[in-house]
Amino acid sequence: MSNEPALKILYIEDDAANFELVARVLRATGRYEVIGASDGAAGLELVRTEKPALVLVDLDVPAINGFEVTRQIKASDAAEISKIPVVAISANVLTNERELALDAGCADFIEKPLDIRQFRQQIEALVSAAAPEP
Repeated sequence: MSNEPALKILYIEDDAANFELVARVLRATGRYEVIGASDGAAGLELVRTEKPALVLVDLDVPAINGFEVTRQIKASDAAEISKIPVVAISANVLTNERELALDAGCADFIEKPLDIRQFRQQIEALVSAAAPEP
């Protein structure tokens, strides 16, 4: 266990069971603090106030959908917000959602149900790639 502070990850998800699964998986690594919002508007507010290392967003959340959440983060005038990687998480893989999510600015697209080992590896790679140089 290192003495580094936990990296903050925001998960915007309206299904409590899905949120809890992802939060447990990430917290179990000891590297991440997971905060949540149940709709896109609340998620955008947390992005502004908490400036997480990574945002996970379900594409079908209420108020402001995941595509628009991503576009607004990426269009922010504040570099510390626009540079935050956003990852779409969705069970709807039969449509062109992956392409639309990437076009909106998502760094990656993760399918539900999650492959927990692969999920942890993807998150680690994204956080490492986005980390500022010391």
